[in-house]
Amino acid sequence: MGAILESFFKAFIRHTLKRGLRGIFMKGTLQEGPVLLVSNHHSWWDGYVLGELCWAHHHPVSLLMLHEQLQKYPFLKSVGAVSHHHLREALGRLKADHALIVFPEGALNPAGLVQNLRPGVQWFAHHANCAVVPLALRVVLRGHQHPEAFVLLGAPCSPDQVQENLNLLISELDGMLSTSDPERPLAGYHSIMRGVGSDSERLNLASVLLKKLLRLQ
Repeated sequence: MGAILESFFKAFIRHTLKRGLRGIFMKGTLQEGPVLLVSNHHSWWDGYVLGELCWAHHHPVSLLMLHEQLQKYPFLKSVGAVSHHHLREALGRLKADHALIVFPEGALNPAGLVQNLRPGVQWFAHHANCAVVPLALRVVLRGHQHPEAFVLLGAPCSPDQVQENLNLLISELDGMLSTSDPERPLAGYHSIMRGVGSDSERLNLASVLLKKLLRLQ
């Protein structure tokens, strides 16, 4: 039954992503084996996006989640969510070669740099022989009808460097978003999930096909 629930809710989450986002794009390399993924948390989509990041790389994944939120959405347990009251369970997943996603701000915050990180990163790093990888995540509406998700993976670092390195990554990603053509992909990023296109793109395709038909006539 557990495997059936996992498959069902993973498919549900992927369907939600593909219907709600234009796509997910990443830059960097996802570490193999046990890895602590430390991310900013500034949008509703964040957990789903990082779950897909790991699923796309066939990497088992768990997500440390506030107990109160997990009580509201218990189905997320079937796809790897663990209550922040159960740190030993999360540690066991990490030691079993999972990627463990943590949002060390402890809550959903307005977009910006991270601050006042909770000490969970140090605790997990101390108890598990794993890479600690900061990553910047943005879900933004640019030049298309639907938002796009961008993930910038950093290099492994010590727990003491996480906040500084994470903020450097956020600044780099925000800088690229603010200076790049909003209708074009960000340089150096590749797609890990294609979502829903804009109505204008579908109209453009229909227009191209119509022109070809008219030329044939």
